[in-house]
Amino acid sequence: MPRLCQIVRDGKVLGQKVGRHWWFHNDAVDSWLNNQPAER
Repeated sequence: MPRLCQIVRDGKVLGQKVGRHWWFHNDAVDSWLNNQPAER
């Protein structure tokens, strides 16, 4: 599974870097996770 920072760079999840920390909207992360194929 790709790292979250790479997913943000690819524009698949909206995120914002504030200082050294990343902030994400829960809905955006939940939506992305729900659209991923299930792993075994």
